[in-house]
Amino acid sequence: MKHQWNQLYSQEKNAFVSPIAPLTLLKKKLKRAAGVKVLDLGCGVGLHAIDLAKCGYRVSGLDISPKAIKLASKNAKDANVNINFTVGSMKRKLPFKSSFFDGVVCLRVLNHGTDSEICSVINEIYRVLKPNGYVVISVQKIFGRKVRIGMATYNTLPVEIIAPYTYIPREGKEKGVIHYSFTKQRLIRFFSNFQIEQLQSMKGNQSWENYYYFVGRKR
Repeated sequence: MKHQWNQLYSQEKNAFVSPIAPLTLLKKKLKRAAGVKVLDLGCGVGLHAIDLAKCGYRVSGLDISPKAIKLASKNAKDANVNINFTVGSMKRKLPFKSSFFDGVVCLRVLNHGTDSEICSVINEIYRVLKPNGYVVISVQKIFGRKVRIGMATYNTLPVEIIAPYTYIPREGKEKGVIHYSFTKQRLIRFFSNFQIEQLQSMKGNQSWENYYYFVGRKR
């Protein structure tokens, strides 16, 4: 997985980013104070982390790709902000203390994993958040009708369905990377330990880009 993301960031560099608009959801919830700590989980090249740091938050970023972290560090330096970037997998225990962050951002990242891996990541998000801390995520919505396990086509892209809601592209930029498509009901169930503050559908730049944006508060 690390090799796949390194290759992708080597090709796309700063072009491979998510829409920054969902960060406004977190900013509405958190006070803008120097002591407020935010984690950008799956930070990529750091543009979301930089935006948060410019607001005065103490920001940490974690990504599995050393290439992405190298680009993120350069981008932060160019933006004249101080961010703690770390190479690491969010599918393992996060290298942070329990109840450490006031907010966690995870945009278009959580949907890269299996059902059990997603549960594990959410448990870690819950652990590192302070009581009443906020999480803001965006995830891919379920595509089309339910399909059988095996080879299929998604938006003209050949994919392999390996489990319910779970597929692997066989071509394209994210070839070989696991994708998970969420229904609204499954998203709510995954985050059952959080109070739902906001849940809505939003579209990306492409016609096939459909996402859920979720704001939750740790109970």
